Amino acid sequence: MEKPPRVIIIIILLLIALSSILTIWGHFAGSILIQIPGWQYDMETPFAATIFWVFLIGTIVFLGSSVLMLILIYGIIKRTRWVWTVLIILNSLALFVFGVMLAAFIVTVLIFKDIFSVTGIETSVLALLTDILIIYFLMKPEVKDYLVAE
Repeated sequence: MEKPPRVIIIIILLLIALSSILTIWGHFAGSILIQIPGWQYDMETPFAATIFWVFLIGTIVFLGSSVLMLILIYGIIKRTRWVWTVLIILNSLALFVFGVMLAAFIVTVLIFKDIFSVTGIETSVLALLTDILIIYFLMKPEVKDYLVAE
């Protein structure tokens, strides 16, 4: 069996880091989701139901994405042919999503000036940089040759 290029190991470590970030976000969204029914409101508003569904969907998406990253790591280790294409597509999509999240957290910090949004900016930047590095390393010819070629 051919020894994987060093870049493959770097990609696997970056995917583990991104999976960890997504797991932390999923756990955080889930912990807020559990607290929502106990929130006190001054008036009846449909806003609370919207927040509930946003955090529910966020929890599912973040934890599901984290599991998907682990499946992709397994695909890299087994050298499946589909993994390179799937990684390019998903990480390109994630690049857009992390950019939107970063913009949303920046706007939230400017409006509310809360610590949650500052932490969101930090983790969004970390996820964005990790994703950029993953795409950068995936575009190297030796990675594509290793993953796509037979």
